[in-house]
Amino acid sequence: MALADFTPDKVTVPLGKTASVDVRGLGIQDFSQLMHVHLDDLGGLIELYEKSGGNFTEAGLLQFVLRLVTDAPGLVAHAIALAADEPTLVDKASSLPIPVQLKLVQTIGALTFEDFGGAKKTMAMFENLLASAAMMSRPAAANA
Repeated sequence: MALADFTPDKVTVPLGKTASVDVRGLGIQDFSQLMHVHLDDLGGLIELYEKSGGNFTEAGLLQFVLRLVTDAPGLVAHAIALAADEPTLVDKASSLPIPVQLKLVQTIGALTFEDFGGAKKTMAMFENLLASAAMMSRPAAANA
């Protein structure tokens, strides 16, 4: 298949009784935007990830997602808007009910990582991403 023929997989997630949204997995460009806009929000998440040693159990992953929703709601809303290909609708995404946001985060996460070998490889990718974020958040002198 040629790149020109590629269309990202999308899943329709209900937003309530009468509305729904189609979302796709996030790409590098999306992650770059999220990191540039929400780097401060990532601090607590990086800490939680580092404490886990990069080895999330199912309960640990749930704790990570819950912390993501509670400590970084702007990041969650922005990720939802990007995955819906509606990056200007972050405010709308932020007004969705918590269960809908959680379902969207779960769906977007699956679409983003499911083709890459499951949770272990996904966590390894997250580790690299979070390590990069941690390096970017340190003063330049500390990185030298």
